[in-house]
Amino acid sequence: FCTGYKLSAIDLLPKGVLDKLQYNEDHSKFPLITYKGVWHPDVPNLTFINQSESLYFPGAELHAKWVTMVP
Repeated sequence: FCTGYKLSAIDLLPKGVLDKLQYNEDHSKFPLITYKGVWHPDVPNLTFINQSESLYFPGAELHAKWVTMVP
């Protein structure tokens, strides 16, 4: 689900998942607690691509490749 720069689709996640991610809507840059901006250990089947301040397209490509290599 590609939404652009903001986490506008975050409302699609159940409240229990948002609680595990420690979602804070007041924090504009990093509203979720994740490992390397991609994973959270309590939600192993959910990843976020390029939720960091890296170069946009190269960062997104590296995250996507990394996600596909993890079993």
